[in-house]
Amino acid sequence: MAHLENHKVMTTADLDDLRDTVNRLAGPHSFEVKGAHQALRADMSATTVGDLSLFHLSFGDVEIEVSSEENDADAFAVCLLTRGVARARAKVRRKSTRPWTVRLSGI
Repeated sequence: MAHLENHKVMTTADLDDLRDTVNRLAGPHSFEVKGAHQALRADMSATTVGDLSLFHLSFGDVEIEVSSEENDADAFAVCLLTRGVARARAKVRRKSTRPWTVRLSGI
């Protein structure tokens, strides 16, 4: 199933390209491919509907850890897994800094 297929902004096998594009469009994120010989094939689509920004990311057949820190107190992020396996964890710290990490595999 192709999500937002008419709004593709990137296809890459380069982790730096992925990081740069996501950081530019969705705010600061970090990505770490887990394990040796992983085949990253990232696709990103993005669009807006009014004040709502929609993003779809796929990473290929790879285990990847995605982390982000809150960068806008007026923003709200909802992440939905559309394929594969994910484990999410949130750490809440004082001063309203809420980093989160999602580990994805087989996507």
